[in-house]
Amino acid sequence: MHFLQKEYSEALKYYNTCLKLAETFNDKSIQIAVIGNIGLLYESQKEFSMAIVNYTNAFKLAEKVGDQNGKFIQMVHFGGVYFNQKQYDKALASYLKAIQIAQLVGNKKELHPVI
Repeated sequence: MHFLQKEYSEALKYYNTCLKLAETFNDKSIQIAVIGNIGLLYESQKEFSMAIVNYTNAFKLAEKVGDQNGKFIQMVHFGGVYFNQKQYDKALASYLKAIQIAQLVGNKKELHPVI
């Protein structure tokens, strides 16, 4: 809600609270989602380096636990941040990697944001 209302500092507080709870319960999928959402928060404020840091952390965690959907989503996020920075070659590479991940796991339902 705060994110959609552009109350970014409040949104970040809630995301950090949620992340701590997810860590307490050792829920990696929630951790990956929240870290990615923090990245989106930074990206929406054009703080691209912080967005990339968060997307990288979420991707590494997804990779560590074998969460292919988490990896896919983060690659889409990478593509978005590179596109916003006009780094079109990196954006394309990220989107192609996302498609590759989705195809490997048969996740065609999630391909619509990329194609």
